[in-house]
Amino acid sequence: MFVENVVDKEYWNLSYANLDLQIVPKEDDVRKFLEHNYYIQENKLGSCFEIGAYPGRYLAVFGELGYQLNGIDQNEFVATRLPEWLNKSGYNVGFFEQSSIETFAINQKFNMVYSIGFIEHFKNYEQVILKHLDFMADDGTLFISVPNFKGLAQRILHSLVDRENLNRHVLESMNPQKWAKLLLVNGVDVKSFGYFGGFDFWVDNQPRNIFQRGLLKAIFKLRPILKKILKKDSSIYSAYCYIIAKKV
Repeated sequence: MFVENVVDKEYWNLSYANLDLQIVPKEDDVRKFLEHNYYIQENKLGSCFEIGAYPGRYLAVFGELGYQLNGIDQNEFVATRLPEWLNKSGYNVGFFEQSSIETFAINQKFNMVYSIGFIEHFKNYEQVILKHLDFMADDGTLFISVPNFKGLAQRILHSLVDRENLNRHVLESMNPQKWAKLLLVNGVDVKSFGYFGGFDFWVDNQPRNIFQRGLLKAIFKLRPILKKILKKDSSIYSAYCYIIAKKV
């Protein structure tokens, strides 16, 4: 499989070089989704495998749920800093390897295989999705989630104030309906897919002109109000896309 990654791995290495490793806060929408989803909960004494594991903010959530933690990432610290932190945090730690999804192979299979904010950086995202299946146990569960930058409201806002970050994402990949069709054709039982998180908005660091800085300040001021008003999940403004599927 030839991986067509639109982001150079050095970008991630630089972004995470001085990052303190810690679990996401309790109010994080992805964390709340994981902690309250039936299919995530049913395997919580099994093993999980994260593709694109560093810096492990959501691995720690799976650790809190009782999973044995395993993963790969191209980041240089995935096999050192990450398992050290997870062990110190008291989680059940398996193996971690610095590797790409293109080259990694293992005989071991896992009860939960997942990626969060991973497939949307690949032009050939469908191949990347199918690669997840190689690591699933026969009754294993698949969870994939990405930001919903393709949604009309999200796309407009990011285009206005977060263009550099937007360009690091393949918007076409943010289509859970298409993922579902792909998995069904490949014999995987799709349990649930769609959008979650209601309205939310975040940006990466980049140079901004005075107009963009003012608009961003206004968006962040309105964000708590919009998050309260726009609670119903929608492809237009919801923060995240997802799919959950099982091997049969």
